[in-house]
Amino acid sequence: MSVDVAALLFLLVLGSALSPLVAPRLGVPEAVLQIGYGIAIGVLGFGHTGPSEEVMHLLAELGFILLMFGAGLEIDFDAVERGGRAGLLNGLGVATGFFAVAGVIVWILGLPAFYVVILSATSVGLGVAVLRETGLTGATVGQKVLIVGSLGEFLTLIAMTVFQVASKVGLSIQLVVDLGKLAALFIAGGLFLRYLGAWTWWHPGVFARVFERHDASELGVRAALVACLGFVLLAAWLGVEAILGAFIAGAAFRAVFRDVRVLEGKMSALSSGFFIPIFFMSVGVGFDLQQLSLEGLLKASILGVFLVVARLLPSVGLVGPDCSARDALGVALLLGAPLTLLVAIAELGWQTGVLDQASESAVVLLAILLSVILPIGFKLLHRRSDKPLPPSS
Repeated sequence: MSVDVAALLFLLVLGSALSPLVAPRLGVPEAVLQIGYGIAIGVLGFGHTGPSEEVMHLLAELGFILLMFGAGLEIDFDAVERGGRAGLLNGLGVATGFFAVAGVIVWILGLPAFYVVILSATSVGLGVAVLRETGLTGATVGQKVLIVGSLGEFLTLIAMTVFQVASKVGLSIQLVVDLGKLAALFIAGGLFLRYLGAWTWWHPGVFARVFERHDASELGVRAALVACLGFVLLAAWLGVEAILGAFIAGAAFRAVFRDVRVLEGKMSALSSGFFIPIFFMSVGVGFDLQQLSLEGLLKASILGVFLVVARLLPSVGLVGPDCSARDALGVALLLGAPLTLLVAIAELGWQTGVLDQASESAVVLLAILLSVILPIGFKLLHRRSDKPLPPSS
């Protein structure tokens, strides 16, 4: 191992160890601090060339995959079921509305179609963290965030993949073929879901080990990685974006095993403890410092305004007997800060050539600004709840 690679690994591990200690003191999400730390590493000259760049790219790619697997695990199927058919249709309508309003904005402004995904991106990751912090997970606003956010996250991943395919082949017969491959991946996910459930029924002892809190072999982590990377391999073989395979694997696990807190904790030790922080640091290493100029901040701020508008208008559809206008506004604010997914979308846009480096950096800066500002707005709107959370089903 060369000195450059060893130094890079030390800096990456040091950053992942310090970020959870420093971020709360600064009042920012860990991912924001890790991106900033990555910028500093890049300024020092690490991770740009030679073996150190290859090592960082590989580790960041694994972090990206595990991040999307975790996004699949975040989908709260219980919340969707509790909402019933009416709640499901309402949530799906609002989540689809994000894309519709974003599409109108992009059409009016004459932006590339990929910006529809950027302005409509929805994720429940940061929202869940804020809900837990404020004790509002079991409240109306919390349940609406979980339902709309889970559905919106699923639609966002599909939209990312469709645009990724379309960016390569354009509007042609090949696009139909590639979308057929995407459908095949979902069919494989459905079959995996079905047979995983059957195996759980017939071999409860084996699958009980997957969720044992203390298992010397850590079978749960190994099984999750096999499913995750197996679907990544299938996606790569089909020519579909690998992260969608990871997302489907995570969603399948959550659909079969509803209480995945033990598995999430173990996977978090691997992914959030090492690989995912490196992904965010790699984003910082590649960040265009020129975007920190007044022009870059202005561009990110304008995009932020349009992104919030794309949340506010559809969220009006949530208002009803069981959801006040204040709750609907809270949903719009929390779902307007999809930090990890926006960073992932920026990375995907850069990899596929849809976004240039300046635009990618502007989207990353947008993600940072929204992840700091909107949760603060939500906390001002909704005071901490002292009500106990409902028991997990």
